Amino acid sequence: MRRLLVDIGNTTVARAWMDEGLELLGTLSTGAGLLDSLPGPPGEVWVASVADAAHTGSLLDPLREAGIPVVEVRVPDHAGLLETRYHPAQLGVDRWLALLACRARGWYPAVVVDAGTATTIDLLDSEGVHQGGYILPGLEMMRSALLAGTAIRLREAPIACAGDALPVGTADAIHCGAIQAQVALIERLTASLAAGGRVVLGGGMASTIAAHLRCRWETMEHMVLQGLAVLAEGDEACAG
Repeated sequence: MRRLLVDIGNTTVARAWMDEGLELLGTLSTGAGLLDSLPGPPGEVWVASVADAAHTGSLLDPLREAGIPVVEVRVPDHAGLLETRYHPAQLGVDRWLALLACRARGWYPAVVVDAGTATTIDLLDSEGVHQGGYILPGLEMMRSALLAGTAIRLREAPIACAGDALPVGTADAIHCGAIQAQVALIERLTASLAAGGRVVLGGGMASTIAAHLRCRWETMEHMVLQGLAVLAEGDEACAG
């Protein structure tokens, strides 16, 4: 069965075909439907959403009306697949799927970072157990919140942060400060890992953070879709 995998995030919607492999389809433009630009309808749609119910429903209702089966993934329904010290009912499906994808690849111990609208930082220990993690404002949200809550008015755009050089302008100080705050937390957690540990980065700001890390790191494109694929493959194996 050809499945469509869908990641409904806070600001973007990403899709992938899953058949014999995973074919990433990129992000949808604003106002587009989940079936737009597809060559044909999928046999089933698997969805992970962190958006509100109204937005999620506006995307999924047309599929249901067309008679296409929709599987909305919720962490408590699959809690046994990943051991976690976090409260399962409070663990976002996006974080859980990213961890599941890393666990399936044997990428642990690891600090798993999804840097988007928010930055989530989670720790998998040497046994692949999720020990917990952090949720931070994303880099742009950090900058916006600071500007909204102070009298600072920027007259220039920030430049790229260069190595250990201290910023000498306000725009750079804000931009680089947000990056370095997140990098410092990631590196502190990474230092606590057992030998062979790594940082796994995903999300739209992954490359920005990676440029400042001094520890071992690698990227995983579309972590949530990769985790959905692991979950759907397991379901298919059980059904078979």
